[in-house]
Amino acid sequence: MKISFRMMVITVACLLSNGLIAQTPAKDPVSLLEETAGRIFADVSENLEAYRANPEDLQTLVRRDLMPMLDVTYAARLVLGRAGRGLSQEKIDEFAI
Repeated sequence: MKISFRMMVITVACLLSNGLIAQTPAKDPVSLLEETAGRIFADVSENLEAYRANPEDLQTLVRRDLMPMLDVTYAARLVLGRAGRGLSQEKIDEFAI
């Protein structure tokens, strides 16, 4: 039986891609968010007095660890609803921040 080169390449690519997927388990969004929130809450409880003295540090922590996981632009569009129709992207981004 003659196997074409193209079929062999496709087979090898499928086998390799399955191996790569198996090596990097993807977390579901809920567990990823729970893990991140848990880390943030643990950090806050450990350093509560420091954050009370300097709230900007807490804001930095949240912006660094939590905000990259959230789609704030989409959330801003949902909050604005009809009022957001026709607004420029710059105005929506300004509202989101």
